[in-house]
Amino acid sequence: MDKVIWVWIEDQAGQPSEASLELLGEARRLADKRGQTVYAVRLGAELPAGDLAPHGADVELIGLSDRLKAFTVETALAATTAWAADHPPDLVLVAATPQGASLAPRLAARLGFDYAPRTVIAEPTPDGGLSLRQSVLGGKANALSAFPAGSGVVLTMIPGALGLDPPDPKRTGQRRVVEFGPDQVPAPVTQVGKFIPANPATVGLEEADRIMAGGLGFARDGNWALLEETAALLGAAVGGSKPTLDRGWIPPARLIGQSSGRRLAPRVFVGVGVSGSPHFVEGMKEARQIVAVNQDKGAPLVGLADLTLVGDLYEILPAVARQLRDRPRGQDSEETDD
Repeated sequence: MDKVIWVWIEDQAGQPSEASLELLGEARRLADKRGQTVYAVRLGAELPAGDLAPHGADVELIGLSDRLKAFTVETALAATTAWAADHPPDLVLVAATPQGASLAPRLAARLGFDYAPRTVIAEPTPDGGLSLRQSVLGGKANALSAFPAGSGVVLTMIPGALGLDPPDPKRTGQRRVVEFGPDQVPAPVTQVGKFIPANPATVGLEEADRIMAGGLGFARDGNWALLEETAALLGAAVGGSKPTLDRGWIPPARLIGQSSGRRLAPRVFVGVGVSGSPHFVEGMKEARQIVAVNQDKGAPLVGLADLTLVGDLYEILPAVARQLRDRPRGQDSEETDD
């Protein structure tokens, strides 16, 4: 029986997360080099029929059970372990999200595999093994790891480190649906009452769907609160450039750029008063939509942006904030992504 590459698919509101779709693209690249098959592993109660083949999956394994309505480690482990007997992987890719970080080391232990957290680059070696580069020391350095051929590995990959590949509509694959009985998936010890969306003010930049970042354009009077207030209305996490860190406007965890050790890939990135130096752009260029607010039409970030608002940020941000406040109550904030 041929071994395969597993990709753990993390669902958000019934749809695969972007971090999981990133992993499918990476798994496709590795599988093509290693001559393997990519299995997308999804668990839920009533999953939609969204096709993951265009994103790189050869086979989509869907596990259904009332006990899989919400993610818990014990039910996920039971279902994936049952599958491992019939579809044994030698490599498992999991997004380094809170959910993935809780599952991956336990899955490695259950399968008897090595565990490699916070991977940013994975490459096959000539002898059939795997070479990994992992983020360590809070993203300030990388560690190199090598695994010989035949060794099973569960690795987590940092969201945004890879970038999201466009789907290939010509790719097709198989779908296998398994309904798990109560004897296969135990009743979870923990119960999930409801899902509470993360607070953009505290969520890590790597996990934020929207990011609003400021730069030296705020140096005129340092009214950084204006950026924070607008970001809160937009539902965006706040970040900044190196000069804003030096001035104490943001903590180190909110630094954006090459020196932060992170490559961010939010759905929407808004740069306000940011010129866009190469070091800054390296940390956010994978964003799906980029908006620039700047007086300088020649700023590098303006050239990279999908939409630019040229003018005084102290006039533009209050106007944007007023429009956000005047939105009809209950209007879906996702509309701001389009």
